Amino acid sequence: MMRAGGKRHVPDILDCLAQLSNDEVPTPPNLARAMLDVLPEGIWSNPELRWLDPFCKSGVFLREIASRLLDSLAEWEPDHVKRREHIYRNMLFGCSITEMTGHIARRSLYYSRDASGTHSVVKFDSDQGNLPFVPAEHRFVKGRCDVCGAPEDLERGGGRENYAYAFIHDAFPTKEMDGMSFDVIVGNPPYQIDSEGNTRTMPIYQKFVEQAIRLNPRHLVMITPSRWFAGGLGLDHFRATMVADRHIAKMVDNPKLFDCFPGVEIKGGVSYFLWSRDHDGDCEFSTRIDGEITSTLVRDLRDGEGVLLRQNEAIPVLKKIRAKGDPSVAHRISSQAPFELRSNFTGSKKKPDADAVKLYIRGRGGLGSALRTAEGAGDGGLVQGLHSEGGRWPRSHPGDGSRHARRGRSALGLHDDLPRRRKLGNAGGRGELRRLP
Repeated sequence: MMRAGGKRHVPDILDCLAQLSNDEVPTPPNLARAMLDVLPEGIWSNPELRWLDPFCKSGVFLREIASRLLDSLAEWEPDHVKRREHIYRNMLFGCSITEMTGHIARRSLYYSRDASGTHSVVKFDSDQGNLPFVPAEHRFVKGRCDVCGAPEDLERGGGRENYAYAFIHDAFPTKEMDGMSFDVIVGNPPYQIDSEGNTRTMPIYQKFVEQAIRLNPRHLVMITPSRWFAGGLGLDHFRATMVADRHIAKMVDNPKLFDCFPGVEIKGGVSYFLWSRDHDGDCEFSTRIDGEITSTLVRDLRDGEGVLLRQNEAIPVLKKIRAKGDPSVAHRISSQAPFELRSNFTGSKKKPDADAVKLYIRGRGGLGSALRTAEGAGDGGLVQGLHSEGGRWPRSHPGDGSRHARRGRSALGLHDDLPRRRKLGNAGGRGELRRLP
């Protein structure tokens, strides 16, 4: 294929890979190269380092790393064959996330899915070389994996894929690799896993980041969705940890939809970061749009007070506002659902019953939200108590109505020996709980 000007263009087959599944997004080669560019220049000339991609899909990272090492280590070992043997055997390691991606990744790295075959660039004793697929098992507790949160119906048996990723299920690095340390970890982890009958997805990429950091490499480069900057299901702890981590030396935010992964909708964009063990300081935060860096600022990620501000331009504005010493607007607003108690639960009424407890909320709608505590009395009556269980606090109980009404009052902290008026704390917003006469 020829381009204008007579230059020969060699197409890259890895540019043509489609999304494998909801959680498996192959990394385009140009994005992989951009991620490797954030690493310190000196590491490419060090023949003693071990490189790891613990969640291989297409093998693009290890392929691009091998290409750079073959060039950078030419002075260290002029003989190309010896240099190649050393790099592939002693420096490059990986683990595929499925059996199929293992075949693809080995084809990209070794030029053959059989690393022990005659067509492999380096002939290993094992057909998987240094890039195996390691099966793992979920650890189900009450119908859900206590590692990744996967529902039990994902374990389908018969050798079918169960999405128990080896890196976070203590299966990789393997026992045979005990004592082996990895200097540089690079990769693009699975982003989410189906839950609750495929009607909802849960993020799991944070678990791969946390596990990679626990291995304590010299450098870690990973790409994830950017939704953790300010939100995301179950990502509060991860966000707080990342924002406070002074080892994050660089971060590149890609806010434009489809910019990094054409055809794959990742709401909020994606970002990649460089975590360096010996770095202890501010982060070089950059914004990248259409493949070009448009803004860079060295700053403290903690400036956002609990969230990561993605606009560098907002940092000096925020500092000027803080300098005035005015109180934050956060002290003047109320939670939409104090104590996570909503007024539209099943069985609620606009007009309270005689034995109801009202929750008064100060907000846009004025005061007043009736919460029903009991309905009916005597044996066999159907009662709704206001005690919380599993996030669904309205529960139906047969039996004596007054007993369940007492449970409802107890759940709200209302007892017969308490004053008739009790203020809410700061847990859920500004307001009051008042006992009705």
